[in-house]
Amino acid sequence: MVMLINRHVGTVRLDAVISENHVSSLKTTANPVESGAQVIDHAVLEPKSITIVGTLVDHAPPGEPLPSLLVPGARRARDFLDQAVPAGVPGSLTEQARRYAGRQLQSWLAPGGRRQAQAQELAAWLPTLVPPSIGDLSPSNQRIQQIHASLLALQKSGEPLDVQTGFHLYRNMLLTSITAEQVVDGALKLTITARELHLVETRTVRVPSAGRNGSGRAARQSAPRQARGTTRPEPADKSLLKSIAGLFK
Repeated sequence: MVMLINRHVGTVRLDAVISENHVSSLKTTANPVESGAQVIDHAVLEPKSITIVGTLVDHAPPGEPLPSLLVPGARRARDFLDQAVPAGVPGSLTEQARRYAGRQLQSWLAPGGRRQAQAQELAAWLPTLVPPSIGDLSPSNQRIQQIHASLLALQKSGEPLDVQTGFHLYRNMLLTSITAEQVVDGALKLTITARELHLVETRTVRVPSAGRNGSGRAARQSAPRQARGTTRPEPADKSLLKSIAGLFK
């Protein structure tokens, strides 16, 4: 079960949450209901829905937890490697530009020209013993594209989610809508809508046969048995025409 905890979708986290819209509605009948009747028989609770509006930027915040913190050899804190500048990159560039340029230089300098789309590691300092499932399977190097691709894959899987919002936990939710809006490069506004899925279970129960004495509901509703001794069937009544015909014999 993939869970959405503290605005997470699996290992995906929104950088900022703008708003959360919670909807719970009850569908009632439009026909008159007789006084004294059970109103619950004429009302149905519809699936709950939630809409989360948040933003993403193409820059990993310092100290952002990685999904591979439990992997041996992964760094847990920033050190001198974070200040290392790739060779050939001017020092006047921002940290985000350095990281992007470093990734592009490695792809162009690789043997055989530009690399083909393949699984990419989340960080350059991860050891080679990291299983392939930890790597990023998206064909893009941009963070917002990777997160958007992960959300689309999660929506396509149709797997129910546990959505943990700021004050309530929703279970068995499906991602019904993912809207991405980009106004400037390097930033993305996401609107995620999840709807509850009502899950039911069926159960097979084995009950004893009613037999000759009756059991269960049939035994409670039937009249008690009485001993009436030996009875003889009464002769069938003749019709009126046959009775009149017998008078003239």
